[in-house]
Amino acid sequence: MRPNDPQNLDFSLDDIIKEFSSQILDKILAEVSETPKPSEPQTPAPAEATEETVRLETVATEPLVTAQDTMAFTPISQETVAFTPAAMPELTPEPEPEPEPEPELSQPITEPYSEEWEPDYEEPMGDYPNPIHFPSKNRQTILRKKLVSGPEKRYHDLASEGLGRLQFSIFLHLVLLAASAAITVIFTLRNPNASQMRLMLFGQLVIGMLTGLLGCYRLLVGIGSLMRGRFTLNTLLLIAFIACMVDSFFCLSSQRMPFTTLLCLDIFMAQVAEYQRRNTQISQMDTLRKALEITAVVKVPNYYEGLSGYVTTEGDPDDFMKEYYKPTAPERRLELFGLIALLVSAGITVYVGMVQGWGLAMQVLSAALLAAIPASSLIIISRPIAVLEKRMHRLGTVLCGWKGVRNADQKAVYPLDHKDLFPTDCAKMNGVKFYGSVDPGRVVAYSTALIAQDGEGMMKVFAHLPRSRHIDRYHVTDFMAYPGGITGLVDGWGVMVGTYDFMNEMGVTIPNDAKISHAVYAAVDGQFSAVFALHYQRSKSSTAGIRTLCGYRNIKAVLTACDFILTDRFIRGKLGVNVNRMVFPEREVRQELAATPIPQDATVVALTVKSGLASKAYALTGARALRSTLNIGSIVHIFAGVVGLVAVVALTFAGAQHMLSVQNLLAYSLVWMVPGLLITGWTRYI
Repeated sequence: MRPNDPQNLDFSLDDIIKEFSSQILDKILAEVSETPKPSEPQTPAPAEATEETVRLETVATEPLVTAQDTMAFTPISQETVAFTPAAMPELTPEPEPEPEPEPELSQPITEPYSEEWEPDYEEPMGDYPNPIHFPSKNRQTILRKKLVSGPEKRYHDLASEGLGRLQFSIFLHLVLLAASAAITVIFTLRNPNASQMRLMLFGQLVIGMLTGLLGCYRLLVGIGSLMRGRFTLNTLLLIAFIACMVDSFFCLSSQRMPFTTLLCLDIFMAQVAEYQRRNTQISQMDTLRKALEITAVVKVPNYYEGLSGYVTTEGDPDDFMKEYYKPTAPERRLELFGLIALLVSAGITVYVGMVQGWGLAMQVLSAALLAAIPASSLIIISRPIAVLEKRMHRLGTVLCGWKGVRNADQKAVYPLDHKDLFPTDCAKMNGVKFYGSVDPGRVVAYSTALIAQDGEGMMKVFAHLPRSRHIDRYHVTDFMAYPGGITGLVDGWGVMVGTYDFMNEMGVTIPNDAKISHAVYAAVDGQFSAVFALHYQRSKSSTAGIRTLCGYRNIKAVLTACDFILTDRFIRGKLGVNVNRMVFPEREVRQELAATPIPQDATVVALTVKSGLASKAYALTGARALRSTLNIGSIVHIFAGVVGLVAVVALTFAGAQHMLSVQNLLAYSLVWMVPGLLITGWTRYI
């Protein structure tokens, strides 16, 4: 073994350290137990020391604490008695207590929550509150399902049919109408010979047949309505078409111009009416199918001073769909007149046929039917609705059928709250300036507490002030509300918050530099303390809605908002509207109106999918304009039909059948079209 070898050197040191440590441990054990312990043979350590071996070596090299050193820090008394088993007293075990006998029960014990177990209650179950019933589905989910199954499905059905074919049919009808009118004008201005006359008559016959072919859908609708037990203007138009076609064959032999031009005009107007009706339906369904929420305008009877009120609530698309297919009252009125005109015309035809021949009888029948239905009477229902729907679609509003339109044409009131006048984002705090000796933080806290006690729309403007200034909230007592301001006791201080006029009436002196057009003033203990500058942004929807309501004589706008700043002077100056027709009741009356319950059977006038006052106000005024337009238009055209029918009967009995020409009847129909078009455009001005 070489002494310079590092492995041999490590091995020798390791043996020395382990041997030394074993001797010290043996000595300690011998002194403690006073019994010598033979040393165990040592096994040589491996050549390569592991990490655990190095750690043990480090512990072994640390100084060891012996038993003598430990005993030096332990105080031992001289009178200590050696611990021996004999010195211990003999312990006797205590007797265990006998278990107490269980009391005998009159009734057998029932296992809890078993079939026989019934809980005992101190009070009967009927006295407990009713359990809370949670809705099984979200309201938005239910609304969406109704929209998908109703308006959206109907929208896709109408969109699949499209308007292209109908537009092409209208264009072809216009071409045929122009050709027939040109033949009629040539016949009137010139005196054609026999061959030219036969060519013109044959051309009119072909045009009449093509017109019926293009308008067969309208004619078939008339047959379908008749089979369902309903007589419509399309049914009357179908009978007129058959009469004119039969009369055209008689005209070939009698060299007389048939009523083809007037028939083309009537079928053309019927096609236009169908286009307007279908386009209106598509627009209405498109308005509802995109709705995220629906608001209904309902009529509440005896709302204010014996007048009905139009209030808003949550809407349901079924309120529109169930009135969607029902005809209007003016439409039924026209249908009834058409049936009467058909019966009268048939009676005259039979009489003339029996007396003067069936050729002349068919001429009288065609003339009577075409004179009884002027061309504009076919669009007197569809055109006003189509004109109104263009504006309603932009506002996101639909009228709930004729039932809703009829219930909107009465003297009533419309309640206005702070959201109608100034929506949430329109009112903002523009700044605050403090006066007097009261701490600004207290002024803000007192004013905010008083406004919070008022509980109206201004609370949203002042709600952030205590949070931004880290101010505590205070309780208000002796709260009083006045026109233009509120007062109360806050933390023992008398506080007043209101407008400039209110402060002057209360005797509070306000310096000139604090006079602001739109501001809220605060006074603590009668001393002017702060002015809060407010910025009210004018809402276009609110301005248009109030102008519409105030401009309509049969509707009164009633203010139900209790904000002290919403005075007639403030509304007139900020919104720029004339509020002479508005009603400003007392605060107690406003609170009662705002809390008026809505009956379950209240009539729904309109549905709107957009927020804002304009959509609701224009729904009411539009419904009123539509009702007056349809009623006046139907009455005017019924009168025109009566006059035309009477004229045909008079000329027939007078023997002046030559006056029943296509030129005269066409001129008569065009004359009545002028008031018809003017009347149907009234719904544009609401």
